[in-house]
Amino acid sequence: MAKRRANKEGSITKRKDGKWLAIFKVGTQENGKPKNKYIYGNSQREVLQKLEELKISMNMGIQSERGDITVSQWCKIWLEQYKKELKPTTLVSYSNNIRIHINPYIGGVKLNELQTGQIQYMLDRVYDGGKKSISLFIKVLNVLNGALKQAVKNKMIKRNPCEDIVYPANNTKEIRCYTLQEQKAFENALEGERNKVLFMTYLYTGTRLGELPALTWKDIHFEENYIDINKKVVVIHQFYAEKKTQQQIQDFCKTKMSKRKIYITNKLITLLEEHKQQQIKEYEQLGLEWTEETIVFPNEKNNMFYVRNIQAMFRRIRNKAGISYGTVHTLRHSYASRCFEADINIKVISQQLGHKNTKITYDTYVHIMPAKQLEEVNKLNKLDSLFE
Repeated sequence: MAKRRANKEGSITKRKDGKWLAIFKVGTQENGKPKNKYIYGNSQREVLQKLEELKISMNMGIQSERGDITVSQWCKIWLEQYKKELKPTTLVSYSNNIRIHINPYIGGVKLNELQTGQIQYMLDRVYDGGKKSISLFIKVLNVLNGALKQAVKNKMIKRNPCEDIVYPANNTKEIRCYTLQEQKAFENALEGERNKVLFMTYLYTGTRLGELPALTWKDIHFEENYIDINKKVVVIHQFYAEKKTQQQIQDFCKTKMSKRKIYITNKLITLLEEHKQQQIKEYEQLGLEWTEETIVFPNEKNNMFYVRNIQAMFRRIRNKAGISYGTVHTLRHSYASRCFEADINIKVISQQLGHKNTKITYDTYVHIMPAKQLEEVNKLNKLDSLFE
């Protein structure tokens, strides 16, 4: 077995099976023998990179004083050592933001030489002069800011250069929802569609895109007229995985308030009851077992829908209705608009939508609130005068 060394630190060998092995001393055992760390890889380069990351994480103070650690190396260590508690989807999101947006611009910059101007340039490229959403700008900044805050705590850098970043003007697009005429046209276009009840449920519950594909029949309480939202479908993008895009069910929702009861109308109850009986009949004909754990809205193969297919179906039906704009999320906004038009209390609307608080509901939909509703909410401003 040929033996090689990299930078005279750590023994690297090529095994008979073609893989590479690095042996690095990380300490001493009680019996006096060396305590080694074994690192495997498919190439010498891969093992060298893993070995360098190990040395950096074990000897971080010295490495930072020498200025040998880069932004890319630190972000990787920060994720692995300080962000283990993140939800899988959040961890993947952080990793993708680092790989796609941070590393190409400042990944090779030494951590203790990183300047605010370099970060600002990177973020301006992310924002692309307003062509991209400001939310992406904020997400990337939050990831880098978190990593650099930890670097300050670790005394690796004296200050966080993210503190002086200048935010662009908010280019958030105004929420659009369907008018009553457009909603009627959309509902008419659903006639004869296999997934009519799916889209009617989106339209009459204001649920998020990923909440209905995960719904099972035990989540629908017909006698009490409510749907129990307690899980959702999420799409995970893993660049280095063999199957880069995967969809799975999460038994936790976006926020604490996202796990909620959505009370529904008698019209929707009737549609869901008819849909249930039809599904039971189809399952019997196919020789499939139907239970309360069965998915309410399966695809044609009786499996869980991929959200991208739901989006594609929506666009086809929307076009069929003669409507030129909107996504599945537009149905959520339309539901909120109908609630305001029906003079439903903003707190109830907020709970139905699963917002964290009524302020989010107000900030999101203030421009579509009817005059009466807006007048009532604005009365809160009188509270300010009590303290003048």
